[in-house]
Amino acid sequence: MTGELTVGLLGAGMIAGVHAHAYRDSPGVRLAAVADPVPGKAERIADRHGAKVVPDLYALLDLGVDVVDICTPPTAHANATIAALQAGRHVLCEKPITRTMDEARRVLAAAEAAPGLLSIGQVARYGPDHRLARDLAASGEIGLVRMLSHSTTTSLPGWSEGDGSPTPRHPVGRCSTRPCTASTTPGGLSAVPPYACTAWRPTAARAR
Repeated sequence: MTGELTVGLLGAGMIAGVHAHAYRDSPGVRLAAVADPVPGKAERIADRHGAKVVPDLYALLDLGVDVVDICTPPTAHANATIAALQAGRHVLCEKPITRTMDEARRVLAAAEAAPGLLSIGQVARYGPDHRLARDLAASGEIGLVRMLSHSTTTSLPGWSEGDGSPTPRHPVGRCSTRPCTASTTPGGLSAVPPYACTAWRPTAARAR
C-alpha cells in the first residue's frame, strides 16, 4: 500500500454517495472506482468524484484497490465481504453485517484469517444520544437496565430498487416509525442493536 489509500465502492445507492463525499474530504484517500449492476448508478457517483466505473467486485479487486467499501443491499454483504477479505483487502461494510448469525460467523471467520481489516459501519454508536445511553447504564446511575425501547423515524428507501416498493401499510413518500424493544444483559446494553434512534426510554429497576 502506498501513502495514498485507494477505495473501490461496491454499490452506488444513497449511502454510497455519502461515503464518496467523505472520501473526497479525507486527505490521503482517493475513490478509485465504483461498481453497481444498475445502469447509470455507478456513473453518477464516479463522474462526480473522478473515479472509474467497473462492472463488479472482481473488477474492483483487479484494480488493486486497498479498501473495498460494500454499500450493497444486505443480501449481498456476506459473500462480497468474504471475497474481498480473502483477496487481501481491507473492507468497510455497511450495516447490518449480514442477514443471519450463520452468515455473520462466516464473515468473522474470514476476517480472522485475512491480513486486512474489517469494519462494519455501525456509526450510530458514536452519536451523543447512544453514548449517553450507554454511559448512564454503565455508571449505574439509573439502576439496572432490564429493558430499553426506542424508535427510528425515517423515510422509506425509495432510492432502493429492490426494497422500496410501496405497500398498503407503508406507501412510498410517507415516514415510518419502527419501534424496537430489546432485552438487555445484566449490567449493560449489549443486546440492543446500535442503530440511530430519535428517542430512547429506559425501564430501569433501581437498586434498593
